[in-house]
Formats: sequence, structure tokens, C-alpha cells
Amino acid sequence: MEDKTKIVLVAIGILILMLVVFWLMMVMDRGNNVATPVDTGKTEPEPPQETADSGAIPPLIRENGCGGIADAKERLMCQNMEAMGRAVANSDPAYCQQISDAAYRDHCLRVINQSLGDVEGCRTIGAKEWENVCIMEIAHNKADPAVCDEIDYPYTGKKCKTQISADAAKLNNDMAGCLVLPKASNFRNLCIWTLASANGVDACNTIENTDDKNVCLGGYYLGVARSTSDASYCQQIALDAYKKTCIKVVNAVRADKEPYFNSDTDNLDDLLELSLNTDPFSNDTDKDGVDDNVELYDFHTDPLNPDTDGDGRIDGKELKQEKDINVPD
Repeated sequence: MEDKTKIVLVAIGILILMLVVFWLMMVMDRGNNVATPVDTGKTEPEPPQETADSGAIPPLIRENGCGGIADAKERLMCQNMEAMGRAVANSDPAYCQQISDAAYRDHCLRVINQSLGDVEGCRTIGAKEWENVCIMEIAHNKADPAVCDEIDYPYTGKKCKTQISADAAKLNNDMAGCLVLPKASNFRNLCIWTLASANGVDACNTIENTDDKNVCLGGYYLGVARSTSDASYCQQIALDAYKKTCIKVVNAVRADKEPYFNSDTDNLDDLLELSLNTDPFSNDTDKDGVDDNVELYDFHTDPLNPDTDGDGRIDGKELKQEKDINVPD
């Protein structure tokens, strides 16, 4: 088999193994931390030897190494893929450090340390936001809110605890537990909608707060309208943003199209925005001068609070001053 074909097979194998996590990483990262592959002319250091019980996955590792590949970029890709394959096969983040691409190296460190439950290992990740996400994943897997306290960014730490509490509320069929969650994360609304879907419209009608009741009914009727392709359910929704989105979704389903819409052109799907409590018809819900998608995916800040770190400075102004909008000055 030709070397190039082998490389493609290696890449496909790893991408299938890591598809969901890798795709999410690449979407959020936006290329800000991607290092341009460069052929340094140096020989890659020999990786640690696998033990007999390491669970190595031979298809991820080239039998003859990558040295015989003439093209510099293809050789570097091979070396990076092989390092990732060895890291996965041996659950050893040491291999990740051999990866030259910064974003791919961070991805490797995140995957391995998250699977190991190693918070200190997460701190070896170069990009701060991905260090925090790594810790958040460990906390979620352990269902331990105390781990969330290891996260440096207050807003991300709050989301971490919200996710764990939302899981508990859904598991216990506890609508009151959903309602006490902070609004600035999609875990709250998804928790409410999950219980409404499981228990019917009566689960919403027992909610005393009008805004929360309308969020519950909006999510419930939108879900029913989507599953039945019946727009009449949309007319029972009180919240305008939910009603407009509901009608769009039904029309898309009837046309056999994917119900994906981005009405405010902020690169956030309207349905996702409803779950986040952001406005699907405004690209800057909290009017702080920073688009919702930038807050969520570039800086991991609160799109519902114009002053995420609570230091009296608006997020947009702090960014212009090159301040850290996650940490009070």
C-alpha cells in the first residue's frame, strides 16, 4: 500500500475515534491557536515503549514510521497522527507533547487527561479556555462540583456546577431543581424542556413564575410541533422568539430540510440560542459590544451579563483595552 494511502487510513481511524470532540474543538478554536506545520529537519524523539498490556492499537501506528515520506507537510501530519495514536493507545499524555500543531496538541492533552481524570494534566494545555473545559469534563464525569472549583474563570466554573446540578435534577425528575439553575447556560432550559417532554404540558402549568412557565411551554410546544409537523402548536406559544422559531422549524421539517437557522447572523443556531436564553434575533443579547458567539466560544464569557467578571467594566470596553474579561481587574 502506498505511503499516502496509509496516512489517509491513519487519519480516518483517529478521526472516527475522536470525531465529536475534535469537531467541537476545531469549531470553537477558530484557528486562533493553530501553529503552521513546519519541517524542522530534526528527527522526532523516540516515544516511550508500550508495555505488553498497554492496549496499543496497531492500525494507528505506522510500522515503518514516517521518515520515508518525502513531502514535509505529509511527514509532519504523519508524525502528529502517530503521536496522537500512541497517546490514545497508551492513555499517556507524554506522547501529546511530540505533536507540533498547537491546537492538535491541546486536543490530545484534553482527551487523554480528561479520560484519566487528571486535573493537573489539564493544566498542561496551552489554551486557557481548553484547560478549563478539560477540568469541567472531569467534574461532569465524576459528578463532583468540588472539581469545578479548580477552574480559574468564574463564569466557566459556574457553568460547570450548573451542568452537574442539571443532570441531578433530570435524573430525579425535579422541575424545581431545574428552575433554580442560573439562566446563563443551556443546561437550565434543556433541563426544563427534558422534564416537560417526559411529563407533558402539566409539568409546565405547575410553574408559578410566568417567564419560566412560558419558557417551559415554548420548549414543549416547539418540540411537539417539530415531531408532528403541525404549526398549530406554535400558536399556543406566548414567547415571540419561540413562536417564530417554531414556525420556521415546522416549515423546514415539512420541506424535508434540516431545521437550522441563524436569524441574527451570529453563527449561533436559533434553537441553540433559545436554550441559552440569548436572543436569536439579536447578535448581542446583553448589549456589551461583544457578539454572543464570540462571548460563548472565543472568551467563554456570559452573553447575558455585560460585565462578566463583575468588576464594573463592560466586557466590550475591557476587550478594547486588552483586559481579561474573565478576571476582575
